[in-house]
Amino acid sequence: MEMSKKIIFLINIIGLIFMNYISVSATEPLPKSLNIGTHPVGTLANVLGTAIATVCSKYTSIPIKVKAVAGPTTWMPMIVTKEVQLGVLTSADAYPAYLGIETYEKLSDGQGFPIRLLFAGPIFSLGTIVSGDSPIKIIPELKGKRVCGGYANVPSAAIAQEAALANGGLTWRDVKVVPVPDPGASVKLVMEGRADAGWASVGMPVVRELATKRGARFLPIDISPTAIMRKDKIHPYSFPYLIKGGTTPGVDVDTWLMGVEYYVICYSDLPESVIYEINKAIWDHFDELNTFHPTLFKGWERKDFASRKLFTPYHPGSIKFMKEKGIWNEKLETQHQELLALKKK
Repeated sequence: MEMSKKIIFLINIIGLIFMNYISVSATEPLPKSLNIGTHPVGTLANVLGTAIATVCSKYTSIPIKVKAVAGPTTWMPMIVTKEVQLGVLTSADAYPAYLGIETYEKLSDGQGFPIRLLFAGPIFSLGTIVSGDSPIKIIPELKGKRVCGGYANVPSAAIAQEAALANGGLTWRDVKVVPVPDPGASVKLVMEGRADAGWASVGMPVVRELATKRGARFLPIDISPTAIMRKDKIHPYSFPYLIKGGTTPGVDVDTWLMGVEYYVICYSDLPESVIYEINKAIWDHFDELNTFHPTLFKGWERKDFASRKLFTPYHPGSIKFMKEKGIWNEKLETQHQELLALKKK
C-alpha cells in the first residue's frame, strides 16, 4: 500500500514536470532586439521613434533600433517579413494599413497588415505652409498657385492636404500640383521658391529651417461647421487644434490647424510581456521624452496612451497595462471590439 502511494506520488511529480515543459516550450521566445520603423530623419515621427527606442533600450531588457525609411508604405511590409516589429505613423495611416484599403490594399494583397496599437502618441498639428514673405494668408488664396502634392511615401499627407483644400473650398483641380515624395520635401521646395505652398507639421526641423531662411507661416483652417464638415468627409481622423502664437516657428498669431494623433504600433504576435514592458518603460520614464524635442511632447500626458478616437485595435499587452493604470474604459473597449470585428468580415 505504501509502495503504491509512492508510485502515484512519483507519477504526479513527473506529470507536473512534463506539463511545465510543454508550457514553457509553447511560449514564444522573447526577441533579442526590435526595430522600429519611422519616417526619414528630420521628421517628427522619427523624433518620436528615436525617443521611444532610446528610453526602452535604457530601461527594458530588449534593445530597440530605429529604422528610418521613406515612410509607412516602405516599412509596413517589413512587419510581415519581421524586419520591423514596431512603427510610428499617424492614425490616418494606421487605419487603412490595418484594413488593407486605399494605398495599403495592393501592399497587403487586400488582407491588411497584422498590426496592433501599442499606445497613442502625441497630438501633432499639421497644415499648409508658405514662406513668411508670401502674400498668401488663407487657404482660398491658394487657387492657381503651385501647391505640393502626391506624397507617394506618406499617403496620409496627400489625403490631409486634400482635406485642408476642401476646408477652404478648393480641390486639387484648383491648384498647380507640384509632386513630392513627402512633406519634408515640400517644405524644401517652398524654401527654394519652387513651390508656393507645402504641407508640414508643427515642430518639424525643416520648418525651423524655412523660418530662418525666408520666414514661415502656417495657413489657418476655417473652423466654421460647414468648412469642418467638408474636411471631415475626406479626413475624419483630424480635428481642429489651436496653436498659440509665438510658441513655435510658423505660427506668429493664434492659428487653428488640423490635429492628428501619432500611433505607435506593433506586430500583432509580439509577446504580451514585451508590449507590457515597453508601455511600462515609457510610462515610468515619461519625463525623459521631453529632452528629445522642444515642443513635440508638450501637452502629451500619460492618460493619452488611450486614443481620443480609436482607429486600430490595441495589443493585449497594452490593454493589460492600461487596465492596471485605470485608463482603459468602456468606450475604448467598444471601439476596440468593433475594429477587431472589421477584420473578421
